[in-house]
Amino acid sequence: MIAVAPRVTAAPRTPAEKRRRWIVALIAVLGLAAVLAAQLVPVRHRVEADLTQRSAEALTAAAQPVSRLSFRGRDALVVTASDADAARAREVVGAVDGVRVVRTRVVAVAPVLSPPTVLVSATAGTAALTGSVPTTAIRSALHDAVTTVFGPDSVDDRITVADTVAGDPALTALPALLRAVPREATGLSVRLAGGAVTLTGVAPAETARTTLARAVRTSGLTVDDRVTVAALQPQIDEIPALTFRTGSATLTGESRAALRRVAALLEANPSAAIRIAGHTDSSGSRATNLYMSRARADAVRTALRDQDVAADRLTVVGYGEAHPVAPNDTPAHRAMNRRVELTVTSTTPR
Repeated sequence: MIAVAPRVTAAPRTPAEKRRRWIVALIAVLGLAAVLAAQLVPVRHRVEADLTQRSAEALTAAAQPVSRLSFRGRDALVVTASDADAARAREVVGAVDGVRVVRTRVVAVAPVLSPPTVLVSATAGTAALTGSVPTTAIRSALHDAVTTVFGPDSVDDRITVADTVAGDPALTALPALLRAVPREATGLSVRLAGGAVTLTGVAPAETARTTLARAVRTSGLTVDDRVTVAALQPQIDEIPALTFRTGSATLTGESRAALRRVAALLEANPSAAIRIAGHTDSSGSRATNLYMSRARADAVRTALRDQDVAADRLTVVGYGEAHPVAPNDTPAHRAMNRRVELTVTSTTPR
């Protein structure tokens, strides 16, 4: 008789045991995935970096511009600015060893515009116009404004028109300012850059400076106004020496013409006043010389008054022989001492 061992039946698993087994299996799978990722991700990054570098070098060697180059695995994405660039980039990158697929995307790139520049440089009654503006209409307006002041034959116009130059509201207001520029200014410069205007130079007279300053105020422009006014005394000193008929206080015709120039300078510089000082040589008595020096200074004042110069702008003094500029030892030296000096004495605004 054969004995049969009894069958051992495993106890059924409880729900808690089933959950534990499922969690253990899930952890094992996730751990394996993490190990694989830790090994594969660095490899993928190295592949992408290598392909990116070699593709960029190939594009550079082919002088092919791109906006962006990236890889996902062995698949490239090239962003270009035109269809022609995209086609050429696909060809260049596709030839790189290891590249699988080349996708392209065309993104139009707005041109980078440069700000307009204008420079007017003037001296000795001539002007040079240089810079870059966006339209021919603006160029013509600037040209016309400068030639209005200096004349068409005295302007060297080298300004250019380019579609890479941006518009600027300052360009619309600039011509009116240029028309206020004094033609006789010394070393004048009007520069537009970055939307702001810089003025430098020397205006020939106060009235010209006032006209320019008024144009600056009404232009609406941002202006750094550094223009100064020419000193009046050197201009007075350029007037020929005043002469009189022999032994009298009567001005010669040449001197009356010279005083008309003095009157014009005073009219253009309304804040200025002058001192008229008469001098003689040592011939004759001191009293006679003093009288003659004063009489000649008075004659000069009268001539200027006849030219509508206000009396309160004219101071008269006679020094006689007291202040010689040369020894009274020769006819030439004595002639130098017989003089009337005009000296600017006030620059107080009137």
